[in-house]
Amino acid sequence: MIVLRIRRTATTPLLSSPFTSSQPIHPPPPSLTLPVAKISLGFNGAGSLTFTRRRTNHQPRTANSYMAGVGSSVVNPTYAEIIVVRHGETDWNADGRIQGHLDVELNDTGRQQAATVADRLSREPSISVVYSSDLKRALETAQIIAAGCGGQEVIKEPDLRERHLGDLQGLVLREAAKLSPKAYQAFLNQRTDQEIPENE
Repeated sequence: MIVLRIRRTATTPLLSSPFTSSQPIHPPPPSLTLPVAKISLGFNGAGSLTFTRRRTNHQPRTANSYMAGVGSSVVNPTYAEIIVVRHGETDWNADGRIQGHLDVELNDTGRQQAATVADRLSREPSISVVYSSDLKRALETAQIIAAGCGGQEVIKEPDLRERHLGDLQGLVLREAAKLSPKAYQAFLNQRTDQEIPENE
């Protein structure tokens, strides 16, 4: 799932953002280029929440030409932050079973992980928008986080789905090499443009 926050200078009025809940994920208009700070959240081996922020060094440009076209004042954002959050744990994660596009729900541990992330993000500045894939494990994670951060609507975006993993889906990883060797080798390649075979 993706959480987007757009930070603006204090003296600039808040205006409608091109990143609205009625629009799918697309790059902003060419005249509106925002430096991005990417924040990654996850759980380490000890089960503790980790929080990492990386900010670009590019300076923002104002959006005069874009906003002039829609009759609005100029937005002068300081920068945008994109927070990428992996879905919470499922029973298949716990078993080491490969999910891919198969629609597996969160378990109780996964729901607690999502609540922990929601609590952490609730102490950050306001969230602008939340996107999630339409798979249950991601969507429920996003909904728990959104509810804890001001009740934002979660926008379902199928293109955010995990990669389809062909014959590997449903297999336990340690058995995959023996049960589906061609698909397993394609998976190890780590090329996202390479199809993983099905029905060997």
